[in-house]
Amino acid sequence: STLFPYTTLFRSPYSRSANIESAIAWTRHELVFDGTPLSQVVEEFGRYSTHRLVLDSSDLANLRISGQYTSTSPESLLRFLSLQEGVVVTRVNGETHIRKE
Repeated sequence: STLFPYTTLFRSPYSRSANIESAIAWTRHELVFDGTPLSQVVEEFGRYSTHRLVLDSSDLANLRISGQYTSTSPESLLRFLSLQEGVVVTRVNGETHIRKE
């Protein structure tokens, strides 16, 4: 969607500073990210999923993630990350660890 700047002189009902789709995605058990650092993505999944994600490499903390994922299961995110060059996804004792190769 196109975002229009909001000014006090022109108050259009079409002016938006937030993506409404992203804002209500949680009602459908979805998380939507748009260039979000991986550290924040891992934190957000921790709020909704019982499966613990552990970011072991601080080098990956700022890796930008975009996409729409099911909030209760990080599987699609983990598949995506495992396909990224230099990223290793490992399951250990009921947790998933994400580290740099």
